Amino acid sequence: MMSIKLLDIVLAALFLAFGLYVIGSAFAFGITSDTGPGSGTFPLIAGLLMAVFAGGTLYRALRRENAPGAAIGIGEAARVAGLLALLGLYIAAFEPLGAFLPLPFLIIGSSLIIHWRTDPMWLAQLGALALGFTVVCYLVFAVFLRVLLPTGPLGF
Repeated sequence: MMSIKLLDIVLAALFLAFGLYVIGSAFAFGITSDTGPGSGTFPLIAGLLMAVFAGGTLYRALRRENAPGAAIGIGEAARVAGLLALLGLYIAAFEPLGAFLPLPFLIIGSSLIIHWRTDPMWLAQLGALALGFTVVCYLVFAVFLRVLLPTGPLGF
């Protein structure tokens, strides 16, 4: 059993470090361009949000007393580790496969890690939601905002 306070501290520190890394990478991509937002605009916003929320969580966790009996079991820790591993796979696939091709797999995988279900109707709805969300993200970021994101082998 791991205490909730320790888990909050460790994960908040990891997400804070990752948010700061994303912010640094965003500046390397360029925040603005001649035609509007640059390819680093969205990562900058995402990195700032991640760093701010992770910093707040870290601050709160460090100040909080460890409540008696507040612990996390192996199953919950395995879910957290699975989600972090899946996010790492998405980040690794982002550049070679493009921004949008691996996104439905991230959504479906996250959902299955959080709550495993295999009934066909639910899986079909989850797949439709993941594809719909991916299309909306493509339309917003690639078409409407014209953010320069990595394109994959399928051209998007």
